[in-house]
Amino acid sequence: MRSIYFGLVVFVLVMMGSLSAHADSDFQTWQWMIFHLPKGERFRSHIYTDNRMADSSRRMKTMIIGPRLQYEVNDSVQVGAGYLFLDIHHLKRDRWQTEHRFESELNFKHKFGSKWKFHNRNRFESRLRESKSGWTFRTRSRYELRYQINKGRLKSVYANNELFWDHDINQFSENRLVPLGLQFDLGNSFDLTLFYMIQSIRQFNPSGWNQNHILGTHLNIRF
Repeated sequence: MRSIYFGLVVFVLVMMGSLSAHADSDFQTWQWMIFHLPKGERFRSHIYTDNRMADSSRRMKTMIIGPRLQYEVNDSVQVGAGYLFLDIHHLKRDRWQTEHRFESELNFKHKFGSKWKFHNRNRFESRLRESKSGWTFRTRSRYELRYQINKGRLKSVYANNELFWDHDINQFSENRLVPLGLQFDLGNSFDLTLFYMIQSIRQFNPSGWNQNHILGTHLNIRF
């Protein structure tokens, strides 16, 4: 239990320090829940769900659900594919619109000794959005460094950064920085991650970048 309390204290201090420096930014909460299906020797599959609250976490922003399939080529390379259905709330217009998203990905991972892990996820998205005519395409690359702790319930700590390239405008359109994430072991079939994210989104009218500060949870459930 001490490891859980210590991890939570560090997590809250980092989050509060960043929020105080950007008091005018939106605060959001994201809840990810992943249901991992029985796995094969190299195949992995799961159902991904995502619920996001915005406007100081008072209004529903996004709901996402869909299946994903992954194949371990070897110990260092993984490929995958998936489909997600999104229901997105445009808060200023108070209008809900849907999106169909098809994914393909190529991932790399490497261990440094017994404690450090590096992971690079590269995902290509084909998106059919109600708010746009025709297909749009996006590439996103995430780089993550994780340190295994395995002390009490605290399993690991990590940081990552993900860049989004929008092929329709040929520019970076979004960046998601997670300076701190804490993973807790809740038993044989469950683990819970708490993370703090700074989401930067490119704006065009007027031009610039808006930031959202996000407190997230990521629950894994394994069957």
